Amino acid sequence: MKTVWLIPGFAVLLLGAGCALSKSQTNQVPSETTPIAEKKMDAPVSGVRAPDPGSRESEEASSEPSSPHIVTVDGGEFFFDPSSITAKTGETLMINFGTVTGHHIFTIDELNIAQAMTPGGSVTFTVPSTPGRYTYYCSVGPHRTLGMTGTLIVE
Repeated sequence: MKTVWLIPGFAVLLLGAGCALSKSQTNQVPSETTPIAEKKMDAPVSGVRAPDPGSRESEEASSEPSSPHIVTVDGGEFFFDPSSITAKTGETLMINFGTVTGHHIFTIDELNIAQAMTPGGSVTFTVPSTPGRYTYYCSVGPHRTLGMTGTLIVE
């Protein structure tokens, strides 16, 4: 009789051990990161002066970050429209996906971007600080070799 209870008891013990794995022992990746709050400085740093209240410099320092540069990109069989986008170094660029025919993934390798294109979807990123030309393309099957490419021109 005692052996009958041993098997179910062992199974419960194994299940409990599996549930006790910590997050660091699993392959889970956190879905969201919490930004680190900025540290408020009590005393001014040597050699740095705060702007005078009411001055133009003060207004610029307290102004909201600039709004993103927004571009709408359509995707079809096998094209992007527009086929080139011009942006300034360091600015925030939001690419909205307009009309999308078929399944496509908007990809820029150098920026680690690979975003499925869905009508009304978007991808937002900071434009590289290095001027140049960056290729964007569709990474689905042979779409890139069939001509579904474009150029991000960074000035």
